[in-house]
Amino acid sequence: LFGFALLGALRTWYVGGTEAGFGYVDTPIRYMDSKLTRTLSYLHQHAYYAKLLILPWHQSWDYSFDAIPMVETLLDLRMQRI
Repeated sequence: LFGFALLGALRTWYVGGTEAGFGYVDTPIRYMDSKLTRTLSYLHQHAYYAKLLILPWHQSWDYSFDAIPMVETLLDLRMQRI
């Protein structure tokens, strides 16, 4: 575990941080004002990718702007995956 942390720190130092420099069209979740929307959307996104690991159907070559819509409330039915 310590080795992974050291490797991560070394990589972050070598490349100059963790900022990738993607724009709004590439990662719109990052630019949302609501922390709840960002958190729920990232959780949904990771659940979606986990589903694709198990059931790799309906894949797309481009998951950019609005390919996976944002989750803005806990009442969204897509939250059942999490």
